[in-house]
Amino acid sequence: MDIRPSLLDELTLTSFAAFDFETTGLDPTEHEILEAGIVRFGGGAVANRYSRLFKPSEPVPRVITQITGIRQEDVENEDPVRDHMDDIAAMLEDTWLVAHNAPFDMGFLMNTCRPLGLGEGIDYRRVIDTLDLSALLLPELPNHKLITVAEHLGVPIEPDHRAATDAETAGLVFLELIKHAVTLDSETVRTILTVLAGSSDGLRPFFERVAAFIQDAGGHAARVRRRDPDNILVNPGAPPEYDDTLRVDQQRIDAYFEQNGLLAGELGGYEFRRPQLEMARAVNRALNERAFLLAEAGTGVGKSMAYLYPAALRAAAGGGRVVLSTHTKALQDQLFSKEIPLMMRLLDTPFAAVLLKGRNNYLCLDRWTQLLSGAGSSLPPSRRRRLLPIVLWAARTGTGDIEENSGFNRERNSDIWALIQSDGVHCRGGKCRFQKDCFYQRIRKYSKTAGVVLVNHALLFSDAAAGHSVLGEYDTLIVDEAHAVEKIASESLSLRLSHWLFMDFCGGLYQETQAGTGLLADLFAAVSGAREKDRMPALLDRLTRMSVEVRETSRRFFAAAGAVIGDPPAQRGFSARKRFRASRELFGGIEEELQSLRHLLEDMAADLSAFTALFSKHLDDGSEVFDIQSRELERVQETLQQLLLALAHFSKDDYSRDIVWGEHVRAVPETRVTLYSVPLDIAGKLNEMVYPGLERCVLTSATLSIADSFSYIMERLGLDRLDRDRVSTALFGSPFNYDEQTLLLAPGFLPTPKERGFEDAVADLLVSMLEVRPVGTMVLFTSHSMLQQVHGLLLPRLETLGIRLLGQGIDGPRSLLLKHFQEDRQSVLLGTSSFWEGVDVPGEALELLVITKIPFDVPTDPIVEARTEAVQARSGNGFINFSVPEAVVRFRQGFGRLIRSGSDRGAVLLADTRIIKSRYGRLFLDSLPLQADVADNPEHLLAVFSKWFN
Repeated sequence: MDIRPSLLDELTLTSFAAFDFETTGLDPTEHEILEAGIVRFGGGAVANRYSRLFKPSEPVPRVITQITGIRQEDVENEDPVRDHMDDIAAMLEDTWLVAHNAPFDMGFLMNTCRPLGLGEGIDYRRVIDTLDLSALLLPELPNHKLITVAEHLGVPIEPDHRAATDAETAGLVFLELIKHAVTLDSETVRTILTVLAGSSDGLRPFFERVAAFIQDAGGHAARVRRRDPDNILVNPGAPPEYDDTLRVDQQRIDAYFEQNGLLAGELGGYEFRRPQLEMARAVNRALNERAFLLAEAGTGVGKSMAYLYPAALRAAAGGGRVVLSTHTKALQDQLFSKEIPLMMRLLDTPFAAVLLKGRNNYLCLDRWTQLLSGAGSSLPPSRRRRLLPIVLWAARTGTGDIEENSGFNRERNSDIWALIQSDGVHCRGGKCRFQKDCFYQRIRKYSKTAGVVLVNHALLFSDAAAGHSVLGEYDTLIVDEAHAVEKIASESLSLRLSHWLFMDFCGGLYQETQAGTGLLADLFAAVSGAREKDRMPALLDRLTRMSVEVRETSRRFFAAAGAVIGDPPAQRGFSARKRFRASRELFGGIEEELQSLRHLLEDMAADLSAFTALFSKHLDDGSEVFDIQSRELERVQETLQQLLLALAHFSKDDYSRDIVWGEHVRAVPETRVTLYSVPLDIAGKLNEMVYPGLERCVLTSATLSIADSFSYIMERLGLDRLDRDRVSTALFGSPFNYDEQTLLLAPGFLPTPKERGFEDAVADLLVSMLEVRPVGTMVLFTSHSMLQQVHGLLLPRLETLGIRLLGQGIDGPRSLLLKHFQEDRQSVLLGTSSFWEGVDVPGEALELLVITKIPFDVPTDPIVEARTEAVQARSGNGFINFSVPEAVVRFRQGFGRLIRSGSDRGAVLLADTRIIKSRYGRLFLDSLPLQADVADNPEHLLAVFSKWFN
């Protein structure tokens, strides 16, 4: 690589060893090294290589073969790894070590060396992890997999996932990352060293050398520059005056979508689609007439452009803000990165658009700076280390949106993110030194005047529940992916209570360390010289004791609640769930534990209030420290009130308007108990919180109707409770020719899913079809247990046919399975819930779709059970009027995986004979865009299948 040897000399990195292991699994205590690859570098170039396969004590797992290509026969005549561990250890001793995801490889290395008395010269303090280093230096990448980082840096990569090639790639990536590191300014490097204080690996020594190099060079590197925000799109010009009477001329809609219109002139290869034009007209009418429109748009209609153009015209002409909500990030990115900018190019009138998320998605620069200033003492090294991917990103980001930082897993680092995220309690408003640069305040400011505000469903409903505190008032709403509204609204309006909430609360107050840490410890120091100090320390003493008591009392409370719920299955990660119809069912036997916890929290709230009053009265010196501590006290009091309100909610006598259940999960080191509550009537909540402020609303999706009827979705979304004259429905069929593009097969000869032998029969039929015509096949299941069973039945038979089998949860993660499936056009992919929607595999990679069972929800799920009961009480048949329609919508989502473009062609096999034999099955068939070919015997089905593809 192009790197000066003198630079490596100055960094004492003239020589290092890059290494990688392929293993039989992920746990170094249970699995073994299958292949070792070591590449020694000298002077910035490869000096020598070591590569060797080893025979493990157990057969090579299938998933490892699929990832690496290493088969059992490849290692059958090889030695076990222990016979060569002395050579491996010798190559890795007394030098710098480089690996991508180094803790994984080091775990296997040391676990194999120690029993053999080897590895004493391997120094973990000289191990550099290129995964961590790339996440720090290249936070803008979509991910930090080795292949992604290498491609970004221009490092040549080999297609095989083998140890020696991965080791060499990691070494070359490291050399490139060195170039990035030495261009940092000295202040940024000091921040990195602060974050890495106490780290046990080689990154801190590496950056100490980088710091020395920069200082010797004069330390004049350019400061890291902040990018322009890319969550704000603004056309030049002043926003138009609001015109409540505005009507957009229908001719402008036609001129955009017609055969030779504006869109055709902008997009090469544009194909006119009549349903898209008709939908755009319908959306425009609804906006003009202050109406609600429920619109189904089949696959290929181009519904996003059909609603976006009328909305953009309206916004640009002064018709007010349009709030646009989606469910998936993929659609949100498509709209904001591609389609809204296209609208802006084609419209001659300016308008602005923003991508707005919930407040806690954004970095607070003030809290981040505060944390860094005390990072050497306030966080232990293991937690502080997790800040590393934030350092350069915080300096570069134009949005402050943590979702753009792939190196920082927000879910896994929720405790860290909570310390630096924007929130209302810690916001200092006009007093904040970062007021002009505040990410959240800037995007919120723009959202108040932007013509189009793009949000997701979760923010839409949580904001509505909070009285529109984020979005403010708006009168025009467009909801795409509206089939997910009830589900996401349920999640957004849910309430949960767990032991971990109490643990987090108490942990922020006081940690029982040698010196004592947390807010209460800081406050002890603050009041040491204050007037009335006798009372304030006494209150702090009481609060400290109570925080310890709350931990133990909440533990007892949730242990008792767990006993009421029941013991979970023995397997780790499995859970027991129990629904409660009244609080006496939940608390009848644990009233003492409940009252103890409630009284303790009430006492703590009283003491906190008393302390806060004294603190404000006697220590308010106008300083920043006082301001910060006051806000922390406010946050604690707010959290405490939320806990008390949650306890009160679960303690109320009547659960008739809520769905309440407990979940007891088997986990390590102890089981976890969580109480949940979800509103029963989401339609009522929408009518209460969302619809009243709307003049215009468009709800759309590819799957809203049941056999061309919108009655079900109208009821579920509460649209049937509005004035009938205000609500219209429209169905815009797909432009695809399903009769020409799709063969729909319904084998009437299979047993029903409830009969013995169903799984065997499905496997037999699938193998027979693939013997006739091996094509890319996706098989959709409703349960993982059935998937595993069919996987076992198919595996040996497909291997005989030379067909690759990919099973979700068996052969790798979802993203890897899809990658292999698209690359191998005759592979078979078995998937469960996450494959039924949102998966797009166009072309020959997917030519056969198998729907094994009608996707009914699990009837014992608390939400499903409660809503089925409610519909049963109202209509007399909860199954037909709730379970079946819900399944039809999901069934149609699954069916939509096959045909994704006008050139796609394939077959769908409906393996569940209830679709053609039950009285409700007609609803499923009538909801599809073509007729099924019902086969009475396998011979007929195979003949039709063969003729279709030949």
